[in-house]
Amino acid sequence: NSAFQKHPDYAGGMGDISNINRNASWKYQLFRRFFLLPREQASGKFTWSGMPTHAYGTPHFKSVEVVGGCCMAFRKDALQQQKFDESFQGYSYMEDADVARRISINTPLFYNPKARLCHNESPVARDRLAVRAQMFTYNYSYLFFKNFFWRNPLKIVLYCWSLIGVCFEAVLCRRWQELRGYAQGLKQFYKGSR
Repeated sequence: NSAFQKHPDYAGGMGDISNINRNASWKYQLFRRFFLLPREQASGKFTWSGMPTHAYGTPHFKSVEVVGGCCMAFRKDALQQQKFDESFQGYSYMEDADVARRISINTPLFYNPKARLCHNESPVARDRLAVRAQMFTYNYSYLFFKNFFWRNPLKIVLYCWSLIGVCFEAVLCRRWQELRGYAQGLKQFYKGSR
């Protein structure tokens, strides 16, 4: 609450996650940066391909475009103007990035490392790898065409580049279920079925 009082010009913000993996190898980080993929300990802005990056692990307060759903807060008037979109698939992965994108175009958002939480994932009731991959490509495609393509249609090249990147990563790691999920998500998105 004190961050909102100190920074009345911000429409919303997020805190840090204390238990994220901060030891990703430089090869992993370089690969993700090269293909414009989501990353932690990053700028908190969208990549040129419309993928969200998060500032988790960054030690200082900063302005961001992306906030994480598990630790975000908005001013009431910001959410009265920009509603959450129910068209995202599954448990609505990336809906937080979508609403943040629409709000941050006009009003800044912040990342506050002093607001910390421990984000524990339950080992039960987690989606299978293929289902999560399917949801990822479907929702990323929806996010991209809704928020980025109409502003600059040439970004379709970068959108395709990022999709090549996630598929290439799955092949390198021999995660064949994930690769199938990515293909199913794209097929589902372009066929217009949910």
